[in-house]
Amino acid sequence: MKRTTLIATLIGGYVVFLVASAPAWIATERIAAVTQGTVEFVAPEGSVWRGAASMRIAGTRLERVEWSFQPQRLLFGELAYALRVADPAANGAMVAARGFTDWRFHELSADAQAGLVARWLPLLGAFAPGGQMRVDAQRLAFDGKSIEGQAKLQWLAAELSVSDVRPLGDYSAEVTMRGGGADYTVKTQAGTLRLAGRGTFQPPMRWTFQGEAAAAPDALPRLQGILKLMGAVNTNANGANDKGLYVINHGPR
Repeated sequence: MKRTTLIATLIGGYVVFLVASAPAWIATERIAAVTQGTVEFVAPEGSVWRGAASMRIAGTRLERVEWSFQPQRLLFGELAYALRVADPAANGAMVAARGFTDWRFHELSADAQAGLVARWLPLLGAFAPGGQMRVDAQRLAFDGKSIEGQAKLQWLAAELSVSDVRPLGDYSAEVTMRGGGADYTVKTQAGTLRLAGRGTFQPPMRWTFQGEAAAAPDALPRLQGILKLMGAVNTNANGANDKGLYVINHGPR
């Protein structure tokens, strides 16, 4: 470790020692101010070192969020906390750390009801999703502009308002994020609507997807709404002899 890095780490450790006994509300009020009210804490208890509170994120309340300072991560140049969320609609854990130039998120593992996630993603909310969503990531880094890292996403017992087939199935995606965008691959674990393919995403809402969709012929009439939404094209135009295979080639939006 460079001398300047070591000195900065030691100074950071000393500062943390000085504030460790400060009441939790000092830090939670500061976070609320920095995020301009997007993140708010309710009834914080404990200290900056270790504590808990209810949290509101964009108006949605999580019943309990716990934090615990991780002093050993100062050796890696990180000011880090272990976080745990416990709520009827969501639970998860990760280590959130501040490095010298970026934020880092280690060992992220979280589950949430799709309806809760949709409150934070208005585009998804327009389709009234159901089921359970999960994200796992070993390490993500955020420099204030873009996220770098890899994550695995799962959507189990997926439902959408554009289809009365419920559930549609269980799906997983491998996502690689870099340079402000993302590449992803999708596959079906089980279910009525089977999807497979790959695509890209560029903020704010430019995305592509190339792949295939398939379903049993007797399920196709009830899946037409979601197939049209995806821009799926039937590879067999013979009506009654339809084998239920569709090609998806979705360009940027």
